[in-house]
Amino acid sequence: MEFVAQTLGKTAEAKQLLEEYNRQIEQFKTAIGDQLAQFQVSLVNGGGNAAFLRSDVKDSFAGTILSDAGLQRPPAQNIKGLDIEINLETIPQLEGDAIFITLVSDDKGDQVWKRLQRHPLWSQLKAVKQDRVYLVDYSTWRGINILAAYGVIDDLFKYLVEK
Repeated sequence: MEFVAQTLGKTAEAKQLLEEYNRQIEQFKTAIGDQLAQFQVSLVNGGGNAAFLRSDVKDSFAGTILSDAGLQRPPAQNIKGLDIEINLETIPQLEGDAIFITLVSDDKGDQVWKRLQRHPLWSQLKAVKQDRVYLVDYSTWRGINILAAYGVIDDLFKYLVEK
């Protein structure tokens, strides 16, 4: 965003947007409080061209926002690089206190979700047992702009603070 803002002569506007982002992140950290240090969030994407599921790593768009918010990731997702491919046997890698799932809005996304819910390993995950699995908007969580970032933060408030 900073590069585009500089190119367009809009650095002051970009600075304001980033200040707002940082303000919202700090508000989230304050609101979630003490549970922040031990709370792990898993992030999963399904459908589209993926054979089954993929998990965003910590330096992905949404992974960066989760990191900025001080949220921990499960060990298998707490890496840099490419997304992690998840298959039926590696469902335990999705373990976390909360699981955010984005699904492509097509038949493949629906099929992946149904297959996942029927699998016995899925029902063993802590977040599933505690009803802390959240279907969130694919285009927001997979976005790459400041408005999408604000949307991710809104979802963090909605599901982790307001619940």
